[in-house]
Amino acid sequence: MAEETLKNISLSIPFETPKEAIIAYEILKVDKDLKGSRVKRNVTINNNELVINFEGTDTKRLRVAVNATFKNILLIIKTLSEFGFG
Repeated sequence: MAEETLKNISLSIPFETPKEAIIAYEILKVDKDLKGSRVKRNVTINNNELVINFEGTDTKRLRVAVNATFKNILLIIKTLSEFGFG
């Protein structure tokens, strides 16, 4: 069996303030990697930026994980906006 190549995707999402980035981080960190998805996700904060790194061997599963994360981030941004952040 051929060894699969490890692929990485890094996202850096800027927020208006570090507080907003922390809120987004706290929301996203509770979502654990799904067993069997073979995609690892690491979420960190750098000042007012949310940094998300994905790692896996299956391009389709990476795309699905990134798309799901983007959907969550859009919901977080809309919620922050509704409650007077940003």
